[in-house]
Amino acid sequence: MLDVLKYLKTELNKFSPRVYHENAKENALFPYVVFNLPSSTIPENDSELVVLEIDIWDYSRDGYDATVGVEVLTNRVSEFFKYNRTLNEDYLMIFTKLNEFSLKDPDPNIKRKQLRYSIKYYKT
Repeated sequence: MLDVLKYLKTELNKFSPRVYHENAKENALFPYVVFNLPSSTIPENDSELVVLEIDIWDYSRDGYDATVGVEVLTNRVSEFFKYNRTLNEDYLMIFTKLNEFSLKDPDPNIKRKQLRYSIKYYKT
């Protein structure tokens, strides 16, 4: 699973300099991305099915609409993972988008969107 974590951190950093696994730092600067791998199953002997959640956060402030920022970043990440197949000498990962939705925050200035994927992971 370490392969998956390293790959996700590297690739998501191409879209945002602030990428965190599971939880953002307290007082993290906006916008930022948080990714999580909440579950996995082994449906076949040679593969693992992993769920990936990507949360994109931004904050509205003087003249800046976080809704636009979240949508732009969401679209960039979504396009990258759309038909992503990653193969190297150690593994094969196949990404399939499950869903995408907005999440409300108690602070009306904070905008958040979540993307969910399944990753079929094969160790080579």
